Amino acid sequence: MSLIDKLMLEQEALIPVYRHKWRNIALSTERIDQEKAAKAVKVAYGIFDFEESKIIFCDSPYAAFNKIFLDKID
Repeated sequence: MSLIDKLMLEQEALIPVYRHKWRNIALSTERIDQEKAAKAVKVAYGIFDFEESKIIFCDSPYAAFNKIFLDKID
């Protein structure tokens, strides 16, 4: 397997574009489409031949922490 040693000028010029795109995605506070996300997780589990597990959505990292460590997950 070989690694890329140098980017072409066109590729290098696209770095700020992609950085901006993914920064906006990472900092987004929009709610996810839970149905679409659950479907993607199920597809990934199928690809890796993992047993499907229950998918739990939480409103925030704090709510997820509480769900995991303070509540019982059925």
